[in-house]
Amino acid sequence: MTKKYSDGLITLGRTSVPEDVAGLVSFLASRDADYITGQATIQGQGEMKAI
Repeated sequence: MTKKYSDGLITLGRTSVPEDVAGLVSFLASRDADYITGQATIQGQGEMKAI
């Protein structure tokens, strides 16, 4: 994927890195999230897609 093509698909203008989801993973692994069950989260880099 060229940069020009990806700029039109990813609204944040860059691809993700592990640090982008580290906070979510840390929270879900903590006791603060002990009452969360069955939650879906989307880590999609702001991609715009049509189905």
